[in-house]
Amino acid sequence: MIFAAVGGGMVLACAGFVWFNNPRINRLNEKLAALADGKDIFYIDINEVFDDENGNLRADASGDSTHVYAKYDLDWCDWLCTKAIGR
Repeated sequence: MIFAAVGGGMVLACAGFVWFNNPRINRLNEKLAALADGKDIFYIDINEVFDDENGNLRADASGDSTHVYAKYDLDWCDWLCTKAIGR
């Protein structure tokens, strides 16, 4: 596996194939969101909190462009609490 900075984002490559990057993660998130029916299956999108204007994880929030720094866990938790689903 090879880690390389490409276009401001970190990518994982193996034998020349890129396994994940922000566009691929966003496409996966779109597919996951499509599974949600709003009744029994829910999708909540944290990207609104941590993405920049280009749809990438903000550089100040991550060191690898994929995982949010632990110092933002409370922000994440506070945001998540505003998305509570009651039955």
